[in-house]
Amino acid sequence: MARYLKNTGSVRALSAALAAAIAMGGTAAQAETTTIGLPSNHSFFAMHLYVAEEMGYFGDLDIEYMIFNGGSDVARQIANGSAEIGYAQPTEILLTSLATTGETLPIRYWYMLEPHTMNQIAVPVDSDIQTLADISGRIIGISRHTASNVAQFRTVLERNGLDPDVDVVWRAVGLGGEHLMALETGTIDVSATNNMRHAGYEFAGVPLRVIPVPDTVDQFGNGLFSHNDVLADEAAQERLVKVARGVALATEYCGENPQACVELLYGRYPELQSAERDDAENLAFGLGQVQARNATAALRPEQNEIYGFFPQSVWDASVDFLSSTVDFPEGFDASVLYTNDIAVNAAE
Repeated sequence: MARYLKNTGSVRALSAALAAAIAMGGTAAQAETTTIGLPSNHSFFAMHLYVAEEMGYFGDLDIEYMIFNGGSDVARQIANGSAEIGYAQPTEILLTSLATTGETLPIRYWYMLEPHTMNQIAVPVDSDIQTLADISGRIIGISRHTASNVAQFRTVLERNGLDPDVDVVWRAVGLGGEHLMALETGTIDVSATNNMRHAGYEFAGVPLRVIPVPDTVDQFGNGLFSHNDVLADEAAQERLVKVARGVALATEYCGENPQACVELLYGRYPELQSAERDDAENLAFGLGQVQARNATAALRPEQNEIYGFFPQSVWDASVDFLSSTVDFPEGFDASVLYTNDIAVNAAE
């Protein structure tokens, strides 16, 4: 059990305490608002944010969402001040820019929402593709060209002797029905997206086989980040701490109560269910999505039970991963790309 619950006994106890505190405050307290940029439409991908809202874990903080065009776009939008918080995975983009130019976007991670990468490379079970080398000459389906995980997939191929600009074809096929149809019809040979999407495609009747990618095992996935000016502002810091604390509680809640988490998501976004499935099938689908998210959100031992905390090991793994294709200067320091202050303060 992580330290967020060490003095409460359970998620429900803390939820009740938060609700009581809000009720006692009545309408006297002025609610604050923060904006969160997402890389795609509402789905189980951002379930920890939605669960935190529904359970009251953000306290008096109101959340407004902005939908951008992929993770790379989220990073750019946060850099230009369009939203206060970004939720995406621009790690490779930030590291590569910093290593090659000495500069990068004026943003920093402050919460590692996915200690384990959710990115996967998968093929239909009957495909003749067995290894990454076999992908040469094939068509890779991605959500969109601006998706931040594409940078990681490109590096994976380079590390395995392929030229991502010559040896493969990248085809943007979205994340939903178009991607599924592309797999069913053979329009794409390979699916490069995440474990949650692949679980959904399998549930829809397309059995997949994941191609092992040892290079990314020790890396982290999506996280929360903000502009450096936001992180330097005391009032903004307090909002970020509320978000960090709420997401941590939601992570534990969904880990302990996956079915309740599914029901909460369906209540908030009924469109996540399919009219072609009955209630039991929709529940089974939702449980698969939640379990995929739970797997990537599980704490690493090096985090010392602090949700959102970045251990040095995940940055070392990312730098090592990119070092085969990027020249890192001697003494390269990735610490300018993240801070642990928010996560630590949220855990106190």
